[in-house]
Amino acid sequence: MPKNTTFTSRRETAFTLIELLVVVVILAILAGVGSQVIFKQTDKARYAVAQSNIAALKGCLERFRQDVGRYPETDEGLQALVIDPGVEGWDGPYYNKMTIVDPWKHEYVYRYPPEESPLKDYDLICLGRDGEPGGEEAVDIDIVSWDL
Repeated sequence: MPKNTTFTSRRETAFTLIELLVVVVILAILAGVGSQVIFKQTDKARYAVAQSNIAALKGCLERFRQDVGRYPETDEGLQALVIDPGVEGWDGPYYNKMTIVDPWKHEYVYRYPPEESPLKDYDLICLGRDGEPGGEEAVDIDIVSWDL
């Protein structure tokens, strides 16, 4: 009896459970690798934004110094660029954001008088992705104002 070509058996056209599992595993591996690449690029972009923010904050601190005659004290902090600390000559706000945090949502380290700056003006430091001093990986290394 000739084989009926209009009907194929279910076994010939369906995927087996093993084949489906292999496809799912391959997709999971690709998604994992892809997300790592995306996260690395995101951290690099955040690092560049932090460098840009420090450069902008340096300009704001300089305008504050020109108006007030000194940099904000450590206890006044960077908020003195946004909110009048009650000092004579303040003509701010000098910075356009109410909260001054780095792209990883850590506060910048600001000290005046400085403890580390070789320029002896102030310490302005972004601690990088890890939020800790120092850092081993490229996006964990501190960004310091005197190197920009």
